[in-house]
Amino acid sequence: MNKRILIVEASQSIAHFYKMHLQDNDLDVDICDGVNSCLLKIQDQPPHLVLCSVELQDGSGIDLCAQLKRNPKSVLIPVILMSSRSNPSTIAEAYEIGAADFINKASSVTFVVERLKSALFHHSTVPYDLRNQQPKCTLLIAEDSASQRQLYQELLSPMGYDLIQCQDGESAWEQLLEHPNQVDLVLTDIEMPNISGSELCHLIRSNTQFDAIPIIVVSGSTHRSELHKLLQRGVNDVLTKPIISEEFMARLRTHLRNRLLFKNQQKLYQQLEALNQNLEQQVRERTQDLQEANISTIYKLAVACDYKDQDTALHINRVRHYVEELALAAGVAPDLAKEIGYSSMMHDIGKIAIPDQILNKNGKLTPDEWQVMQTHTLKGADILGNKSFFKIARDIALFHHEKYDGSGYPHGLVAESIPLAARLIAVVDVFDALTSARSYKAAWDIDAALKELGKLAGNHLDPLLVEKFTQLQVSGQLSYILDRYPINHHINAEVGMQLH
Repeated sequence: MNKRILIVEASQSIAHFYKMHLQDNDLDVDICDGVNSCLLKIQDQPPHLVLCSVELQDGSGIDLCAQLKRNPKSVLIPVILMSSRSNPSTIAEAYEIGAADFINKASSVTFVVERLKSALFHHSTVPYDLRNQQPKCTLLIAEDSASQRQLYQELLSPMGYDLIQCQDGESAWEQLLEHPNQVDLVLTDIEMPNISGSELCHLIRSNTQFDAIPIIVVSGSTHRSELHKLLQRGVNDVLTKPIISEEFMARLRTHLRNRLLFKNQQKLYQQLEALNQNLEQQVRERTQDLQEANISTIYKLAVACDYKDQDTALHINRVRHYVEELALAAGVAPDLAKEIGYSSMMHDIGKIAIPDQILNKNGKLTPDEWQVMQTHTLKGADILGNKSFFKIARDIALFHHEKYDGSGYPHGLVAESIPLAARLIAVVDVFDALTSARSYKAAWDIDAALKELGKLAGNHLDPLLVEKFTQLQVSGQLSYILDRYPINHHINAEVGMQLH
């Protein structure tokens, strides 16, 4: 079916001149001479295109174009305006109200026909069945022209887009702030009251929250310098008026597709983040389970050792808590202090390899027996092996009998060359040995034990740690440990002090 053209021209001769040439190009042509007659014809049978003179008998083509663009039934009909005068302000006004083109009447017939064919080629209405094929998107439109807003409404609503229409940049900015996560694209004019389109773009790009929202500017200006400024300000695309519907929709879909890809990536990232958090939580729980199982193993091994050395019952638990409190007082991080605490339960694990007759002998050991007893540090390190979980426990088992002045065993380490965990346990191990009843000694009271620690500070023990431990004891901060794990005050026949 041929495209139908409606020519609106006050001069009958000019109207019939164009009609003749358009019909020669397989176009159906109808003629009217003014605003009112045009509106009546369009109401009865809308044409595919309106070719309208600016100068009419009962008004102007500018006003007619504006009325057509305000009417939902005619907003999509391309309007080409013609005039014998090429006034820049008139041309700008024509494009501003939504004219598809502006032609000087002095132009050749061939040029006019080609411009009409081009407008007809690019003009397309949106099929109804496409609206449900588009993803749901929200477009923020800043446009002070009512006819242009109506055009956007007719073009975009059938596609299923949600439109937030604003008359100026200020209200558009307020809407964007109110719906920061809802807007998928900003479409703005340049010349607007209150806040211009250029200022609106600057506000949007100055806020990192809106970095991923594409901005399309529709401008009547074709100056490259102005377009470059807009692009430098972060505008994603610039369209010049009059907009060609097919080109406009194609560019719009491209930017919305990128926007949706970004949103889908964000959604996928959030899902992956949630999955990672869930996996990390499972790993933490599993790690906690393994740690508790390892601590349980440590405790059972330590208890197994205590079964061989019955006079040191509850000793390992007291030492654990003493060490943890002392480590905290010395500035050790809580998690590491806790690790040193439960690792300390293994400090005498090597005694499980010491013969019972030596381990439980009443009285002092012979030199040979003492030499065997000293091997419990090396045997303890061998038992704990090279697993990373037992590193601190292995250091404690191996070095807890090293002395600050280098006279200890097994390697004769000096001062801070002795690992901190081993220096910590050396203090509390001596204190608990002094205040506990053993097969070879009676229990000392706390004051006497603290005085003895003071004597050993600087030679046997780290003086700073002795000072810290004494302060903890005097303050009563460690009293809960003795309440929870009381000392056996049974006094054996042999009284004295012997540190294994």
